[in-house]
Amino acid sequence: MSLFLSLILAAFGLSEGRNLRVVGRYAEAQNVFTSLLRESEQRGPGSVFVATVLDDLALTEQDLGNFMAAESLLTRSLAIRRDLTVESHLGEVYLVEQRAREAESLFRHVLEARQNAPHSDPENTAIALADLALVYKYEGKLGRAEALLRQALALLEERFRPDDPMLSSALGPLGTTLTREGKYKEALSVTERTWRILRNTPGVGEPDLINTMSNLGMLYSLTGRFAEAESYGKEAVAKAEAIYGPEHYRLGWHLANYAAILERMGRKADARKVQQRSAAILARSEKANPVSHTVNVNALR
Repeated sequence: MSLFLSLILAAFGLSEGRNLRVVGRYAEAQNVFTSLLRESEQRGPGSVFVATVLDDLALTEQDLGNFMAAESLLTRSLAIRRDLTVESHLGEVYLVEQRAREAESLFRHVLEARQNAPHSDPENTAIALADLALVYKYEGKLGRAEALLRQALALLEERFRPDDPMLSSALGPLGTTLTREGKYKEALSVTERTWRILRNTPGVGEPDLINTMSNLGMLYSLTGRFAEAESYGKEAVAKAEAIYGPEHYRLGWHLANYAAILERMGRKADARKVQQRSAAILARSEKANPVSHTVNVNALR
């Protein structure tokens, strides 16, 4: 096989794996990236393309709850090539592993590098701000997290149109931050805006839609709109189970949210049943991978 054809097939494989991951078909994406990594390492184990595949495979392992595997893959990628985006991904894994200081160090380094770049990119800077906000949310420093997310949103609103899906990278975590601060009215407004943007954008990943639906359900329950709360919470669970399967730790999180909604509605028996299922899934997930749900980074977002 010629080098040119090999490169074409490799690029196709990378695109295929990424498309599978966007729609939540993680096991298939894992297989694609694993095969692609093996083939790419045979051509050149220290190539930039290998570093890229390692990063994509690491993200997929993270989706599957295999955080130790993800950390190893990201470390290998960075050993080949220092890359700010990969450093951010490693920071997320550190946060899941409750290594907040190491996560903060990486996120700060990335943010400083983005801000001091000769041609600073508002999009990348905003993402770096949102990543650093994750640490503050984890530590309970919600005011500092909110300030960073508002700064990120301002940068994105200057660059993109009001309905651009890029804005959701700041709007989503801002909504969950405001919720934790008890600012339910503003949180609902922000999260409804996020939902309008995502649902009207073709090609948005199912996981992003599910997370936003679950957050909306929670906020509707907190503001007394129980019919809408149950509808969104229930649909988020159904979609999560369809995408992730019945034993995935993310399904466990969405079930826990739905249980809280039912509890606020006064349906204690139903809430208890859902909560028991959530707890069982998360317990089995933790047994299989001790750090698989230590910190819910999705919830921090």
